[in-house]
Amino acid sequence: MVDQRLYTHSSTTRSKCTTTEGYRGLCSTQSQEHREMLGSSFLALALVLHSGVLIRFRQHAVAISGDICTVSSAHAVRPSHFRSMSATISQSLPTEDEARQLVNKMRSVLGSGRFEIRQWASNFPSVVEHLPANTKSESIELWLQKNHSDPQEPALGLIWHCLDDHLGYKHHPTAECLPIMRHIYKVLASQYDPLRFVTPFTTRAKVLVHRLWAKPRGCDDPNLTTNLLERWKAWEQELPNLAKVMFPRCYIPSHFSEEGSRFSLHIFCDAAKVAYGAVAYLLIEHQGEIHTSFVMARSRVAPKRQLTMPVGTLYLLGWCPAC
Repeated sequence: MVDQRLYTHSSTTRSKCTTTEGYRGLCSTQSQEHREMLGSSFLALALVLHSGVLIRFRQHAVAISGDICTVSSAHAVRPSHFRSMSATISQSLPTEDEARQLVNKMRSVLGSGRFEIRQWASNFPSVVEHLPANTKSESIELWLQKNHSDPQEPALGLIWHCLDDHLGYKHHPTAECLPIMRHIYKVLASQYDPLRFVTPFTTRAKVLVHRLWAKPRGCDDPNLTTNLLERWKAWEQELPNLAKVMFPRCYIPSHFSEEGSRFSLHIFCDAAKVAYGAVAYLLIEHQGEIHTSFVMARSRVAPKRQLTMPVGTLYLLGWCPAC
């Protein structure tokens, strides 16, 4: 699904488009109905949709991605205006032949509507090597020609290391400024983690923010608690290490066969006085060998009124992110 937003710049009407594929029948037009279930804002729904897309992107051995981009008068608001549209394709399939057929089919179907797919990328070079050079990702083209670069393609907010087929994170540095609540929230918002793989790390910061709000203060109040401020600075200094965090894109190891494997999903919940959460793992059994893959996690900071809420109740709340 494509979310289009018009904006005006230099007396020209343009369109900025992002895409999030529907998952389990949900779409952005249904956000009002699902807000109470998914959270207090549309962001919660967007994260669920992105998680669903990433789950499919990690499902099979052969992955492909591309950007739909064109300038077409057929979708203009007025005949005199042109609208720039962009969307992202991310999918995985069991075999190289199926992936190549899907690439060719999408290029044919979308091409008939004057949409062009560029920045094609795959962890298997044979899937995209037949495409014109101007439609392939520059990093993939370097990989196909020189075979010694480490192509890194953006994949729904994460970095996809095509060469070893791993997903990773990109550190988004923010300008140094006075440590106030506004800056702290800006830093936290810049850490996009749709699958919550680094939840143990980000939860530490959320707990600190929770404790900083224990005393009434404004967003621009510079008088933060000294010991909590020192812990925040220590956490912030660890942010560059996120670029070193990687995990396998595909759930199934390369030497496993999908047809001969048995799959089971295991969800674990836990709670403490400061936070609670859940994590899901996919257990794969193949010819007596067992492999576990991280699927996703969710966590929340414990409510402020902890005196009247026993830990047992928090354990029950831990099931909420799992549902």
